[in-house]
Amino acid sequence: MADGVIDRKTDQPGMTNPLDWYRYKAELMRFLGMNTFSKDLLEFGACQHWDSTPLGGNDWVFHDAATKHLWAEIVELMGGYGLDVLPYYEYSGSKGYKGLGNQRRARPLTRDDAYTHIGWVESANADITDPDTYEDFRKMLELTVIRLRGKAPLAGVWLRTRGQMPVSFADPTLARFAAEAAGGRSVTRAALQEDAELYAQYLRWWGLKRREFLVAMRDFLRAGGVQDALVLYTGCPGEPGVPFATWEPQMVTDRPDLWQPILQQPEHKAGDRGPIVPLTLSQVVNGDLYYKALTSPGLNWGKWEVHHSRPADDPQHYQETEGVLLTHAFNRNYTVASPRTLDAFRTPSGLAIVRHYALNEHMMFDKQDKELLGYFVADIERAGPYCMMAEALAVARGDPTMIGYLIGGNFGRGFPTYVRDFNANYLALPALPSEIVDGAADDPEVVVRRIGAGEHGTWIAVVNTSLHEKRDVTVTLPAGSATDAVTGQEVRTIDGKIRVHMIPCQLRAFRVR
Repeated sequence: MADGVIDRKTDQPGMTNPLDWYRYKAELMRFLGMNTFSKDLLEFGACQHWDSTPLGGNDWVFHDAATKHLWAEIVELMGGYGLDVLPYYEYSGSKGYKGLGNQRRARPLTRDDAYTHIGWVESANADITDPDTYEDFRKMLELTVIRLRGKAPLAGVWLRTRGQMPVSFADPTLARFAAEAAGGRSVTRAALQEDAELYAQYLRWWGLKRREFLVAMRDFLRAGGVQDALVLYTGCPGEPGVPFATWEPQMVTDRPDLWQPILQQPEHKAGDRGPIVPLTLSQVVNGDLYYKALTSPGLNWGKWEVHHSRPADDPQHYQETEGVLLTHAFNRNYTVASPRTLDAFRTPSGLAIVRHYALNEHMMFDKQDKELLGYFVADIERAGPYCMMAEALAVARGDPTMIGYLIGGNFGRGFPTYVRDFNANYLALPALPSEIVDGAADDPEVVVRRIGAGEHGTWIAVVNTSLHEKRDVTVTLPAGSATDAVTGQEVRTIDGKIRVHMIPCQLRAFRVR
């Protein structure tokens, strides 16, 4: 949502040459040690900086003639910087004058007008069980990915629902369900509302159809020459990430004793729902509360169908599916606290986690509620080494092979020293399965993971999960000569052990051969 800087419709755009905006992003990524660039090509389904002319033009996808050339130039630019490219799509069906999305073929179960009260979301949608949807999105991939292969290393594509790929209960969708999963017997909307077992069967079928759609897009990219293309799918439509699966007010803290006196005050009681009860980290982990949040549909209210607009993630359907990954949302510590939850999203192609920054939007007001800055977006991170706390904990507890970021405004980091250090060590590790080596460190807050790579050696990830500096930690390595995986310099070992000094939330990578 930072494209206003290069908006040619304004009197004073921030960049004379819009491509410079992305050149600066590439420079920042190289400085921070990031290797994959992503950009939104569909924002709530609207075309962002690519040309739809060859396959239908404005009748199919309405594009801005002044900026339609930009995406191809960006891909070539990123290729020149040696960065991989992963385009991002908030797909809603095509939104041209005769676009498929504008037909709104997906239909709610209990009403005819809309799934939610959010008008700009309900303006278009895509039924992912519809063969026409396959063709519609393949055309987008043809223009924005396949025709640009060779200009940069293309990693695949990243889709995200913004409530515009809902569960559909339209008559054609019901007919497909009847033919594929109900033995050919007629299924009606009324029957689904009355029969809980049939409804559950329908949701499972729809989830498998979503996987089928994503797999088809993977195969289309690979057949089109995008080698080993991945398809990432983010089911969370909101900026802050995934809430707990309840309307009850909740918070997570490592010190509930400090919060209890504050939360008992009248001004902190949440109306009829009573006071906020703080949860401990262990309660979240032991109760699988965050896993339940990730795998629950959107919370519904009134007579809307938010739970169909934002269907639940179903990672169990992807654990044997190569090349397609549901992304695991993270930000606060509790979102990366459970190894079981992280492992549930692992596939043969690894584990992709995406950081959802809590977006502060329209928040700059004076005491009379007058806006000070107009439309204003600010994403917030922790200070100092703690800005990498969640990433470090994720590596220690879940070993993600891909880490991505969803930013409300322009991407930047306030404490680049710690980001550079983490990213350098993270990318020095091969994206292969690892295992925790119990007792390898003499400090229980330092986690050691081992990655075996056969004849290429063994990599060791050492993570300080503590909020405090750790000095003279002894780590036992496998037999062989050890090097720093980032610098390649030899590391001194004594009886197969090394001593490391670590700042809070730090990751170190070593190689043993």
